[in-house]
Amino acid sequence: MLAFPERRALRRITYGVSWGISGLLLVLLAMTQSRGPIAAAGFSFAIGWWYAGRLAPSQRALARQWFVGAFIGLVLACSIAGVGTRLRPGTLVDDGSVRNRLAIWRAAPELLFQRPITGLGCGESGYFYSQWYQPPATDYLYRGVLNSYFEVGIEYGIGAFAGAIGVAAFFAIAWLLIRHDSATNAKLRGAFLAASLSLLVYAVGSVTSVFTSYGSLSWFALIDLAACVAALCRWGVPSALWRGLGVTVLFACACTFGARYATRQTPEVTVRASRGQTVELRRTQTPQQAGVEVPTVVVDREVLGETYGQTLRRLLEHSSSVGGLKVADPRFPLSDETLNSQPAVVLFGRASRFLRRIAASRVRRVLVIHPGTPPCEIAEGIAAEVWLPNADEYGVAAAWRTWAAQNGAVVRETGAEGQIFDGSGVGL
Repeated sequence: MLAFPERRALRRITYGVSWGISGLLLVLLAMTQSRGPIAAAGFSFAIGWWYAGRLAPSQRALARQWFVGAFIGLVLACSIAGVGTRLRPGTLVDDGSVRNRLAIWRAAPELLFQRPITGLGCGESGYFYSQWYQPPATDYLYRGVLNSYFEVGIEYGIGAFAGAIGVAAFFAIAWLLIRHDSATNAKLRGAFLAASLSLLVYAVGSVTSVFTSYGSLSWFALIDLAACVAALCRWGVPSALWRGLGVTVLFACACTFGARYATRQTPEVTVRASRGQTVELRRTQTPQQAGVEVPTVVVDREVLGETYGQTLRRLLEHSSSVGGLKVADPRFPLSDETLNSQPAVVLFGRASRFLRRIAASRVRRVLVIHPGTPPCEIAEGIAAEVWLPNADEYGVAAAWRTWAAQNGAVVRETGAEGQIFDGSGVGL
């Protein structure tokens, strides 16, 4: 619409088509009832109205009318679609989407500095949060952390985090860095404004959404990015570009240091991503003494559930006999080095099949929980216990009622009272 064809008939057609397409998109956006993208669009209309003041006089009035009209259209579309019911104070307080995002963002700085140089790896941010940080009431796995900047930083390192913030900030102020004299082609300036505002929507919406997961949006953003870069190279004022670059670098550094300052250690358990696809949990209040045991844990998700990390955190918080846990990720092959890295090993459920790979020279004690049947593969020289919950599949409502010796291992069968994770028995 900002190109404004010279012929009056074409200008009317272009104007009408732009309004029709925009109105349809605003209605569809409101129907999603997704508050983050709606807020990003409304913000871009307000900024666009201000930026339009730097257009040529022949474009300025119509551009400002368009932005005002678009903002009014967005408000009307939201009222028709019922988005207003999701914006009431009571709804915001009780809304699970808001609570979950706040919980994630409180933990995000600590996630960011789990592996600050290399990051946790592609696709690992949501999984790591779901296992080790999310509130117990949330019983599903997140695919991401609902913030594009944190997700990029957590998965690829703080360099990527600062770079993503810097790029977004730089192109948010790009309109201020180009010449606006009469020699600059007015129509191309209008196209640059459109590309710049489109990037602004992407940048603002990425605060509450993971736009990087959607290929179509990313391609549009790359096209807009190329348009902005070309315009800045053609019309950019060198001194303004350098000042803008300096401002965005300082802003990105401030955000990175702010995230570092916001990093919090949980009062009960400290979580740290370790080598060999493992996660180490330490009791924060326990002095790190040489004699404090940190057993290797190999989990079975059929026993502990998909969010096994939350269960293991609760286990450690209530246990009085160990100072931490070194947990092997069940999604990856378990190496002999990881399995035998600690003098004590805890195996859940079907993980008892790893008994044959335990080296008696390096492991002194083995605890097998809920293997189905007493295993017969425990090597000599290892003090082993086997807990067999009878009354409860998960062993969370059980009491030890019989003792027996099989192949040198102590076997405990459970009754109907007590808890397997109360720390009152031998082992954990």
